Amino acid sequence: MLLLVYYSCQEEENLPPLKIFSITPMNVQLGDTIEISGQGFSPGFDYNEITFTGGAVTYSLPGSTTEKILVEVPDGAQSGEMIVDILDVEMATAPSVEVHPPVINEVTPAEAWVGDSLVIRGENFQRNAVRNNVKLGRVEAPTLLSSKTELTVLVPQNAEDGPVSVMGVAGPQFTVKPSVIYGIVPTHGVVGDTIEIRGRGMNAQNVHFAPGIPATIILDGSGARTVRVVVPVGATDGAITIRNNINDKELILTTPQDFLIYPNIAEMTPLSGYAGIAVTLSGHNFSPVAEDNIVRFNGQQAVVTKATTNELLVTVPTGVTTGPVSITVNGRETPGPVFTATSEGTPIVLAMSPRSGSAGSRVQLDGINFGETAAGNTVRFAGNATATIISASATQLVVEVPPQAITGLVTVTKDGKTGVAPTYTINSVALPFLTSVSPASARPGSSITVKGGNFNAVAGLVLSTENNERFTVSAVTATEFVAMVPQNLIPGDYSLFVIQGGRASNTIPFEVAGNPVLQSIDVTEGTPGTIVTITGTELHSREVKNIVRFGTETAVLVNPADANPNTVAVYVPNVEAGVYNITLTTFGVTSNSLSFTVKPSGAPVRNILYTENEAPSRFAVKRRTNDPPSESTLFERTFALQPMYALTLDLAGQKAYFADDVIGGPTAVARANYDQSGYQVLYSGEHGIGQILDLSLDIAHQKVYITDFVNVLYRGDMDGSGPLEMLYDFGSHGILPIGVSYEPEADALYIISGYPEIAPFKVLRGAADGSGLTDLFDESDGLTYPVDVKVDVGSGQLFVLDGYNTIKVGNLDGSGGMTTLATRNREILGISLDTGDDFVYWMEYSNDTKTLASVFRQKYDGSTEAEEVYTNIAQLELTFEPWLGGMRAGLVVEDAGGASARGWKFSSMKANRSSRQPVKRLGPIARPGK
Repeated sequence: MLLLVYYSCQEEENLPPLKIFSITPMNVQLGDTIEISGQGFSPGFDYNEITFTGGAVTYSLPGSTTEKILVEVPDGAQSGEMIVDILDVEMATAPSVEVHPPVINEVTPAEAWVGDSLVIRGENFQRNAVRNNVKLGRVEAPTLLSSKTELTVLVPQNAEDGPVSVMGVAGPQFTVKPSVIYGIVPTHGVVGDTIEIRGRGMNAQNVHFAPGIPATIILDGSGARTVRVVVPVGATDGAITIRNNINDKELILTTPQDFLIYPNIAEMTPLSGYAGIAVTLSGHNFSPVAEDNIVRFNGQQAVVTKATTNELLVTVPTGVTTGPVSITVNGRETPGPVFTATSEGTPIVLAMSPRSGSAGSRVQLDGINFGETAAGNTVRFAGNATATIISASATQLVVEVPPQAITGLVTVTKDGKTGVAPTYTINSVALPFLTSVSPASARPGSSITVKGGNFNAVAGLVLSTENNERFTVSAVTATEFVAMVPQNLIPGDYSLFVIQGGRASNTIPFEVAGNPVLQSIDVTEGTPGTIVTITGTELHSREVKNIVRFGTETAVLVNPADANPNTVAVYVPNVEAGVYNITLTTFGVTSNSLSFTVKPSGAPVRNILYTENEAPSRFAVKRRTNDPPSESTLFERTFALQPMYALTLDLAGQKAYFADDVIGGPTAVARANYDQSGYQVLYSGEHGIGQILDLSLDIAHQKVYITDFVNVLYRGDMDGSGPLEMLYDFGSHGILPIGVSYEPEADALYIISGYPEIAPFKVLRGAADGSGLTDLFDESDGLTYPVDVKVDVGSGQLFVLDGYNTIKVGNLDGSGGMTTLATRNREILGISLDTGDDFVYWMEYSNDTKTLASVFRQKYDGSTEAEEVYTNIAQLELTFEPWLGGMRAGLVVEDAGGASARGWKFSSMKANRSSRQPVKRLGPIARPGK
């Protein structure tokens, strides 16, 4: 140690004086890497200590030199100068750097159970999920998805109440919800069964069945929502209790219903025979009263002659046939083992000892009706393996286990009549084990040496991988053997194990090496964040082992779990515009390079929510994100008679509002939580509404606006608690209120109205209290068949989806007429606005068969070409008549203003009307001022 320090100091004495010339970049976020250029830095990278303003200290990273050091901006760093300190001998002040710490704007939900996920929205997060260092109180929370503006994290088992923090910056308070049990699946069972206790936020420390019997928890498959346990011996009817530990607090939970214990037959002796012989049944929860136990042999009831809680003695009934033996106690029936019916004189095996062993072991069979000579009996083990009979009498046989025997039932045959004996378990070969493989990485066709123990070539030793690729084995000794790597193995990570005598060893890791070669990329230019798919040969089969670089900048993988061995998809890193060489490094080898042009970044693509129609009776609300790409289902309805149309969302409340079927009646306004719970009909025909055309929400005042086919615009409460108010009645004018959009800043409604050949189509503005309407645009402004309207107060514009394929724009005050922003060759299904960056987003069919759709965007002023931003959205074609709204697809942009805060709605997805008959008003309608 002293020698190392001495040489280090000698090297320092030969360096020029410490000076700092520049810092790149000057504007950074926590976790970013900056480059400090200068002279006199220590060649030992961990000797360069850097102190940021605010007191955060870190050290230079590997790759630093005497003229350049790389530094990761640590948590707690603040804007200002940095001090570089080398071994407390030399110090220099670096120029100021602007540090942008993370900003937490919102945590949704503010309360959650252990095992749930939270969404943290804000700014300046790291795309590297681990680097965000998210904590709930003092406890680290795993980050599942990450982007610059949004993190999705998992509430961990040891979560506690406290502020949510990202990279040391605290945000809103978070509360862990108390654990809850919903029920048991199934609600009854037998000793040894595995059952599930279901709930939310569970962190089971131990589980007890009545009357306080501890149960074994099965870790595989158990978690915060499900605890899997084995029904213990001695359990009786009653509730199950769980001792839970959440937020450092112990909580005893009890299942809401009792678990019922059924009787069960664990073993039956003998397994075959004929009417009149005695059979012993061993198990659990029998009645000690013989007549209270009903035993049936393949449906035929037997006489129980003796009974305890764990054993029954029964007589095989007359006319018995082969089939399961069942036990019923107090009306609780459980099937048991199969009894094989034979004729009189058939061998009956009453005992077998031992019941496990290796080939060559001796086994004793006790019973009746055996042949008195060895030649008079045939004993077979599973695998159709005939045993050698050592000795024989009418009541006992001693046999030798044959080499080819496998685990299974044993049979005894005499005079063509076969009786069944219990299962014999083969463990003839000692369990092999592996300790090492050398070399640990080798190319196909190479030889490797595997070391371990209990190897036996005679027992059929096989070296294999998890996907059953077998190696050629040679030179086998008890402790090692040589194997050839198969030529057809794809380069990547494998687990090797030995199979010997039907038993498998432990596994050890092995890498099949490759020489990566890049062949092509699917795109040759794009902005940071663009997905580039690289095709090549001998890439690592584990995506995460492929390190892709644009120049010296490492790219983030799109799907680290991707199993395609010939392609790797990455996001273009956030680098300056220019031409970069793409390389891939794996197996310690760097590939050839391919050229890629990075273009300047444009406006970010926003996340979207939309309706998806995969089948005539299946409809869903889904969410897609762009950075990183992801897709999730928020709400789903199957076997529906008609679509969920006129759909709108309360994002903050995590609820979907939609027009839905009501059995035996017209459509109704309904809502449900994103997890499909909490379904509630708010307003229906009983309240006076007819076929619904459109919905819009006023989140701030918790109001819902409804237009219907009987020409009325209503206002109701988002929870359905109050009566409907009739704001506007268009019926006297023959006008149909096709669409409505609430605008919160002016507390106004923008309405599309009209009816072919009866009333002209118009865009109207009305007060949200129903006090007046103003005409903004009509057919003289170019309207043909308007379907939906969207409003952006910031730009002073409104946007109309007109007819099949046109988006038009006009001023909010109705001045200046309307202009066409976009006309498409395929039908447009819905529009929404990105009010932060002034983009119109729309969904349109992407194929002629009208089964798939894509989302495009274009600037408000038409200064950009239409850009396809999302693809492969399932949209089965539905009936479309623009003047009725048609059955359209919904689309919402999560814009910079926040969709939930402004109450933006889905473009209406409306149902066609089959008749013009008015809907009878059954309930009261309150009119403003009356």
